[in-house]
Amino acid sequence: MAYHCNRGGHDYRRIPKAQFEATVEEFVHRIKIAPVHTARLLEIFAEEWNSRQESYYRNLDFKREQLGETKAQIRNIVNNMHFMHSDTALEYIEGDLDQLETEKRQLEEDIRQAEQNIPPSAAEVMSKARRYIEHVDALLAGGNSVLAKERLFSVIFDSLPDYSQLVEATMDGHSHGRINELFMVN
Repeated sequence: MAYHCNRGGHDYRRIPKAQFEATVEEFVHRIKIAPVHTARLLEIFAEEWNSRQESYYRNLDFKREQLGETKAQIRNIVNNMHFMHSDTALEYIEGDLDQLETEKRQLEEDIRQAEQNIPPSAAEVMSKARRYIEHVDALLAGGNSVLAKERLFSVIFDSLPDYSQLVEATMDGHSHGRINELFMVN
């Protein structure tokens, strides 16, 4: 098996797959987050976590409010059923009641699941964020699919390198302007 590249502007190359993957792996292990960006990245993680927390609790509160309204509608229907004397009206009301009971069960299940899947604490999230920032190479090396690696490379590089440029960046630690400013080659 081999890696072939004839992408626009790149010379056609055929590199043995093992050699190509070893070069990519060596390069990825040298990638670090540039220290000047660490604090801002942690701020971004914190902002995103706060946003997700707010959304989680807003959604949970909304579901609880819906459940309360649904239960009130059920009580109202049950309390007013004895005033109904028409069989047709009772059939419609029973249909509405069945629908509300189904909605109530679904809301109760949604709330139960949400309460069981409480998001991690800020300390846990920030600890993971620091670990990812400090060990970005492990995060980058995690994908085995070619598509996943290409996506990761599109984040690291402002423009994707060809094989010789990747080898050069791995050897001398310079990207010659190709690596996104967020990253550096160690």
